[in-house]
Amino acid sequence: MNKKFLTFISTSLVCLSLFCKSKEPQKSLTSIPIENREIPYTYDRNKYQNKTELSFEEMMQDLDTYIYLIESSYAGYEDALSRGMDVKEIKNQFQNKYNKDEKIQIDDFYETLYAAFIPYIQDGHANLNHDEIYSHFIRHQQIFFSDIYVKKMDSSYFVINENQLKIPVDAKFNDDEKYLFYYPAKGEDIYRIGCLQTEDIVSVSIKFDNQEISLPVKKVESVDEPCLYFVRSTDKTAYVKYNRCDFGNDTELSYQYAFSNSAKDYKDKDFLIVDLRGNYGGDNSYLMKFLAELYNQKFKLDDLPSTESREIYSYANIQAFRYLIYAWADVNNPEVKRVLKELNKYEKIIKKKPQKIIQTENKKSVSFDNPEFKGKLILLTDKNVASSGEDFVLYSDLIFKNKVIQIGQNTSGCLFYGNICDYYLPNSGIKCRLSLSDFSFSAKANKRFHGEGKGLYPDYWSTNEDLNDSIFFVTQDQQMYEVLKDVL
Repeated sequence: MNKKFLTFISTSLVCLSLFCKSKEPQKSLTSIPIENREIPYTYDRNKYQNKTELSFEEMMQDLDTYIYLIESSYAGYEDALSRGMDVKEIKNQFQNKYNKDEKIQIDDFYETLYAAFIPYIQDGHANLNHDEIYSHFIRHQQIFFSDIYVKKMDSSYFVINENQLKIPVDAKFNDDEKYLFYYPAKGEDIYRIGCLQTEDIVSVSIKFDNQEISLPVKKVESVDEPCLYFVRSTDKTAYVKYNRCDFGNDTELSYQYAFSNSAKDYKDKDFLIVDLRGNYGGDNSYLMKFLAELYNQKFKLDDLPSTESREIYSYANIQAFRYLIYAWADVNNPEVKRVLKELNKYEKIIKKKPQKIIQTENKKSVSFDNPEFKGKLILLTDKNVASSGEDFVLYSDLIFKNKVIQIGQNTSGCLFYGNICDYYLPNSGIKCRLSLSDFSFSAKANKRFHGEGKGLYPDYWSTNEDLNDSIFFVTQDQQMYEVLKDVL
């Protein structure tokens, strides 16, 4: 697979995501001997729902199972080793912490397991789940804004607005530029003061005229809507609401096909706005077909470049991955059929000779120098845009380069890994989510990407309240400005 099939998961929701392959990708295979194990990939309610404690032996067996999954089935295994993960030392920690004759509460084991691996697993998709508690291995940064705006003059910044703190207009900003976020909804060369944080905060200390002042800040709320797809157009501009790459019913699946076949409608527009806010991921094949045909109507999915990636295939993750594909994907989709065929091929090899197979796909170089769409592509994002939603931005940049403008907030930062699989530790029933694919090469190559949990930073920062003004700054389309008053 050449990108995420199973992607960003928020709480209990599972999302699928495909990435399309080129016809003749350059692949290399490495085989590492490892035993085949049957690991549960469905939840046995009768077995686990009333179970609250483990024997020492049961606990150590579950720990061993989790380590086996990381070693045999997880694409971030080598990255975890580079961070200093030593599974022998981790086993020793558990043996020293717990008495062999005592009963261990599953809640306590869960917390200890999470604490043992959080220094080593840096992955926006990976998490543990037990008793409706989700513990993610990455905390996602969110933007907190103050109500203070500054204007850049030469290489300095000066306050431009009246404010309740009575910071004088023209007061000079004397702090780190990391607190400045380009904010053209308020005008050219205008920046809003704020900060990116993983924890909730209510203020930030900033220096003006060499005096430190505590600025109140507020977290920017993101869009939380059901699956939506619709289009609004003017002579110059088209707006497309595309807040899912997955589907939960036939109507939502029809949205995916409608979007994927609509690129021809926007070829003559000066601006195409794609509203990705809230798009936590899904099946990449729809968005990739859209982008391919937006570039050239004769372009096909197979003409798009593959990205450098690594897939880890094991007996355990093939079983888990295939189960989720049948549960959540459109099995009539040609890309899904191809993925299932590939899984079956590797399963036969692994059954015959126990091993994990590492498939590395090298990047295919494609020159995009003559797009049929000559306009600008405006992508609206917030912190809930994740995984395949973020891939929309990555591939737009690759295909349309400097014609892409990202507006809104930073995305979630779930790009290093994908094709997630769910497993259940056999004695405790603790749910483990791990990815079989490594896509970090593509994310690292994009100038917008600031890391897992930090995401893709926009060209123009904006809250939802003044998003329309930010869009108008780019398009100068008064008619669309009026239309979007009832949409955004």
